[in-house]
Amino acid sequence: MRILGESLGAMPLVAIRYSHIRETLQMIVAKCNLVTAHKLGSKAREILSYARRCGYIDTNPADDYTADLPPIKSQHRSHITDERKLAILLRAIDDYQEGSLQVRYALRIMPLPGVACRGTTRGKMGRNRLRQSDVDYPAGTA
Repeated sequence: MRILGESLGAMPLVAIRYSHIRETLQMIVAKCNLVTAHKLGSKAREILSYARRCGYIDTNPADDYTADLPPIKSQHRSHITDERKLAILLRAIDDYQEGSLQVRYALRIMPLPGVACRGTTRGKMGRNRLRQSDVDYPAGTA
């Protein structure tokens, strides 16, 4: 938001043109921040859409910002979907006795996001964060 404020913040709403938004987003893309550029373009469209609904501007110059931005390439990470294979992995993690205590706990925590996300919507996930008080450390190690 700070980037949008620096480049467009001093301009009156009626003076903002598509070229201003495009230049700002292209500057962000040039710094290899493609996801940030898409998020800021979306936020600019949202703000200017509100201004149009309120009657401050006649058209939304940010409506077509995605035309000049390259698409975001999604990353598909592999994960275990078969419950039997997941059970085998979890048993192997429990049986692992080598390495430091931190490594063993990291291995135990590692599969939790994948398990917790199954059947959980994006909005509910924010309330299911692991807190420090949720971890039971052996005596004298915390």
